[in-house]
Amino acid sequence: GKKDVEKIKQFIIKAKECSK
Repeated sequence: GKKDVEKIKQFIIKAKECSK
């Protein structure tokens, strides 16, 4: 559902921040 999409987006954002 939409909540899953939001969780995935947050996960991707955090992953990008970690890979900086």
